[in-house]
Parts: sequence; C-alpha cells; structure tokens
Amino acid sequence: MRKKGFTIIELLVVISIIAMLIAILGAGIFSAKDAAKVLQQRCQLREIEIGMELWYNEQDGEYPESESLGDTLYTNGAHHLAEALIGRDGHGFDRKSTWDAELDEASGLPYISGEPWADREGMYLSSKVARGFQLAQIYGETVVSDSGSVYPGDFDELGTATENNTAMVLTDVYTENKVTMPFSDKTVKVGSPILYYKAKSTNMYDWSDDTNIEKSIFNYYDNYEIMELGKAGEPIVEHPFFTAATGIESFYEEWIDPKSRLIDLDDDGVEETHAPYNKESYILLSAGKDGLYGTRDDVTNVSK
Repeated sequence: MRKKGFTIIELLVVISIIAMLIAILGAGIFSAKDAAKVLQQRCQLREIEIGMELWYNEQDGEYPESESLGDTLYTNGAHHLAEALIGRDGHGFDRKSTWDAELDEASGLPYISGEPWADREGMYLSSKVARGFQLAQIYGETVVSDSGSVYPGDFDELGTATENNTAMVLTDVYTENKVTMPFSDKTVKVGSPILYYKAKSTNMYDWSDDTNIEKSIFNYYDNYEIMELGKAGEPIVEHPFFTAATGIESFYEEWIDPKSRLIDLDDDGVEETHAPYNKESYILLSAGKDGLYGTRDDVTNVSK
C-alpha cells in the first residue's frame, strides 16, 4: 500500500510550476513598470510641449533657438530649452540674455542675484515637471571639467568662474543617479538631460556631406558637447548617437518620416527625399531607461 504524501518527483514538479509562475508574473510586473515609466516620461515631454507653445505665442511665433553657442564653453540646446521655460536659475527667463551663458556671465548683466526681476518672463513650466539640474551635478564636476567644452553650471554657487549663472538643463524621469544638493547634505535622484533640437527654416536635409550638417533642418551639433560627456554616472560609456563611425547617420535616420516627401533644389537639379518628423517645430529627446541617446528605449515628442 502506498503511503500518503507527495513523492520527491511530485514536489519537484510543483516547485517547478510555482517557479515558472513567479518568473512569468515577475516579467509581467517589470514590463508594466517599464510601460508606466515610459508613460510618465511622455507626460513630462507633453508638459514641456505645452510650455513651449506658451513661449511660442508670447515670443512672436518663434521657438527658442537650439544652436550651441560659445567660444570656449558651449551652451547647448538642452541649456536653451531650460532657460526659455524656467530661466537659468529657475526664476524665469531674463530678457537681457544672449543665450550664451559664458558671455552673459562675463558681461555681468543677466541673471545677477539680488537684482530686481523686472526683466524676467513668467514661468512656463513648474519646477516639479522641469527637474532642473546643472551638468556638473548630473555628470560630476570632474567629468565636465575634463571635457573642457560644455558649460557646467554653478554647482556650489561659490566659484568665481560661474558666480552668476547656473545654466541648468531639464532632466528626464529616469532617476538613476544621485547628487548632493549645494548648501545641504540632501541627496536627490536625477535623470539625464532632455536634448532639444529646433527645426531650422531650410529645406535641406542632407547629412552625407559633413560640411552641410549645420545647415540641415536639425543640427546634430546642437547638443554635441553634452553627448560628448558620455552616460551620466558612467562617462566611459559612449552614446550610440555619438559613436564616431555611425553616430551622425543613425541620429538623422531616427527622424526620417518615410510617409513624407521633400523636394530639394540644388545645382544638380531637383531631388526628392524624405522629410523629417517635426520639421516645423522641434525634437525633444530623453535617453530612456538605459541613459543612452540612440537606443530603442529613447522617448521623444515625435509621433511615428
């Protein structure tokens, strides 16, 4: 007569089934979390778009320029986006700005602490949505200093070289890195910069010739110095959009709208190509969960 109870084989089968169910449910939970995060990121980009439309309506029908400006330290498109919507210091845009943080800092005019804020515009985005931080906070002062090209922001508000201008960027919701706030021991999580590319008033969309890139509808170099810093927290990790061999090409291929046509007139006659998405407005780019620009989990304001 068989004794009551389970055999070892039966127990192993039950354990295997339970393990499989846990794996399936676990994968579903992680998938749901990822989907929720993407939705949260899209909501943030939508809030930024609303702020940009407010700016557009109050600034004679023009979006902020995204061109990288500077002689030694460059203020990039991501800087200009943050400055337009919340100001360099988070208190609104200063109408005296030249959009070049280093130049304005030397002039001593815009964004001076303690001055009446008569030249400030209203806020176009709440600070909670903006998630404004300086590059020196996101990547670390050493990484930004070693780059020697991108404007770092005034991380501690004490250095003479960046006494007046913080020059923030907006950051995405994928908060993987921790930074310590100045004047306190408080640690907060911070995401990657949201890159901004304004569409230029041109019909040209040819990046096959490196000399033409800056004249293209979207200028790859508008955020070049930021991508040069590498992945936040892991500067040795290179963004696919920055990879020397394929970075530029993959960047432009990302924005091609296969359903659109673009007629280009040049010395060789009429050439028909595909137009990019958002060719009359701008592109917002979040690096997504992996913190890398140019991978499949990037989140943008482009509807494909």
